[in-house]
Amino acid sequence: MFFIYFLTAIKVVKKARINYSTLCNITKYIIYAYAIVLIIQQICVLTGLPIFNHIGVAESKWKLNALSAEPSHTSRYVGILMYSFLHFKDKIVGYRIPFKECFRKNQKIWMAFLWVILTTVSGTAMIVLALILSRYLTKKNLILACTFLGIAFMVGVKSDMTALRRSTSFLTAVMTGDTKLMMATDHSASVRVVPAILCIERIEPLSLRGWVGEGGGSTATWMSNYMPGVPKGWSGGAMASYALEYGLLVSLLFIGLSFNWCYDKNNKLCTIGLWLICVVLIGVNSQIAWLCILMLYLDKNLSVRNENKSILQFT
Repeated sequence: MFFIYFLTAIKVVKKARINYSTLCNITKYIIYAYAIVLIIQQICVLTGLPIFNHIGVAESKWKLNALSAEPSHTSRYVGILMYSFLHFKDKIVGYRIPFKECFRKNQKIWMAFLWVILTTVSGTAMIVLALILSRYLTKKNLILACTFLGIAFMVGVKSDMTALRRSTSFLTAVMTGDTKLMMATDHSASVRVVPAILCIERIEPLSLRGWVGEGGGSTATWMSNYMPGVPKGWSGGAMASYALEYGLLVSLLFIGLSFNWCYDKNNKLCTIGLWLICVVLIGVNSQIAWLCILMLYLDKNLSVRNENKSILQFT
């Protein structure tokens, strides 16, 4: 279903002769929609009214979902859309627009994006923000950026800002490779990482079973025994779980194709980062993954001729 969606969307872009300005407007207004819904939800929290379009129960009343299932999903969607908006703006003028100039000319969209990212109380949102800002890294500001990032890590671990503290503390735990420390640091975030590690540990690349898989749904039979705090029969692990259940053959094929579609040599850090958090850490059967693949593919391959005709250079 998602692969058909991907192919259909590409066909529509070509047939409709969509230009860069149109794509900027599409991405911009979707980001506005996320911001507006989030603000309405925040007003509902402030006034004590039932929260509009609220899904799920969170530990914090300010952890709001906007237009998706949860805050981390919202931050991913908005991050993908913001990257595409900025990329197409660059294509319109024919050069990489510096951050100050871009912010000055597109203040409304930047404010909408930052409002969503900074007020959803999502650790993933901080990573998304860092990836988007990485577009503006140059040799001149690289040292300054690394220094700022180091300070953010040191301050973030003890910060009162929940999202910053969660993201920095958890990333620090991930660097150790200790799954127990990850779960103790942030159980919610560890649910997205620890299952993948557990699945990778069970994959046997030297056996036939490793290449053809253990069977669909097999992960659910044992995952809860190693992942505290989840119900029996629960499954996770994203692409690692897919590789374990369906084999290395098909999973490596998908990983290779999706990386090729997403990776842009002119925006290495940002595109690889978005691919990792939106595809590898989400899995095959997800709107987030396929939106990421679709938009990054269009960002990289779409060109518009003088007669305003969309052309895709297939890769």
